Amino acid sequence: MVLTAILIGKMNYRFITFLLICFVSFLMTAFFAVWFYPQERQMGADLIEAIKPVKIPEKYKLKVDKDKIIENYEVEVFDETGSSTGKVMKYKYLDTNEKEAQKLNGKNEVLSLRNEGYEVYKTDEDGKYQIKIYSEPKHKKVDGKWYSIIEQETDIEAFKKQTKPDLISRLFKMVKADETTADTTYNNGDINILSNEPTTNRDGATFNPRSHSALTWRSLISFDIPSDPGSGNTITDVEISIYNYSVQNGSDDNISAHELSRSNWVEGEATWNVYSTGNSWTTAGGDYSAIKIDTVDSVTTGVYHTWTLMGSGATNPLTLDWEDRFDLLFKFDDESPSSNSNRGWCPKEDSASASCNTNTDPYLTITYEAGGEPPASNPCQPTPGQPFFQSQDCFITSDVFHNERWIVDGVKLIPDGGSVIIDY
Repeated sequence: MVLTAILIGKMNYRFITFLLICFVSFLMTAFFAVWFYPQERQMGADLIEAIKPVKIPEKYKLKVDKDKIIENYEVEVFDETGSSTGKVMKYKYLDTNEKEAQKLNGKNEVLSLRNEGYEVYKTDEDGKYQIKIYSEPKHKKVDGKWYSIIEQETDIEAFKKQTKPDLISRLFKMVKADETTADTTYNNGDINILSNEPTTNRDGATFNPRSHSALTWRSLISFDIPSDPGSGNTITDVEISIYNYSVQNGSDDNISAHELSRSNWVEGEATWNVYSTGNSWTTAGGDYSAIKIDTVDSVTTGVYHTWTLMGSGATNPLTLDWEDRFDLLFKFDDESPSSNSNRGWCPKEDSASASCNTNTDPYLTITYEAGGEPPASNPCQPTPGQPFFQSQDCFITSDVFHNERWIVDGVKLIPDGGSVIIDY
């Protein structure tokens, strides 16, 4: 009997201990459930919802794998009356195919001189080249290969459903792409300043001059000219092109480019009254030369209009050289007509309008005369139209042949101390 009682007592002690442990565990579980689980459960629910088969209409399906998307943003869409019809999602992605040498109006691109922000083309004239300079990066170099940056738009909810399951993968891809080369941007800013909103900064909004008896809009833009892609090259012509997506005709259609007299205006701060926060223009509306550099009769929509800034096409040309900065103000020649004249231009910010995208950004075209054939940016890359000396210390790049074609089983096809002349 005594032995039985002792055993029962030990069992009760263990049982009570077990119950206490269970009770404490229950309290801890309840505590975490109250404070932490709701968010976790929601994340779990989102994940379950995300990985369910998503039925997306064909017209809303992404044009590329999700992990190649490098940027996305919402844009409001307006109808012909100016009323909002809702928003769409615009997204930029890296093309899946390597971008080879391009052609521009029959001219061949010098691929070895390409960078993220421009392309160099050989003209039909001996010793003359053209550079097309973009407002924002047009290409991306990943693992030694160039890819195009392309923009598309789709339904916002459809975009979210397709990209949510792969968010981490997309972010990783963005970092990987961005760490290979730094963004190269030559457009320093493009904004409107409005007399009827003299203290409002319009950065990121539509970019267009306007003339009216009661108000005036002017447009500012600034570009940097890149460094000489070769050595001793001389700039002969500079043009700026701006995409016009809408026209409201009045009594004046002529828009002229004028030189701003100051270069320290700030895109995110400038207004009709000030060029930067707390710093007023000498005269409200911008400090600029009254001399017209060039004038364009801008009545056509859906096209680029081009002003010559330097060269024979300009009325009063500027003098520009490599690494110079220029700042312009665009305005109607007659800013107080009896009827309204208005233009819709695309700035570098593609989110400014549903009519704007990476193919409608402002850009420069620079023509230069070579002071000698421009050297390749890499000594192991050939110069177009010239014999190319290849030492054993470098191998032909993908501009001509793929590197691996010059190595067989780890052995260089060019022997030590040897060389090869390639005429292509």
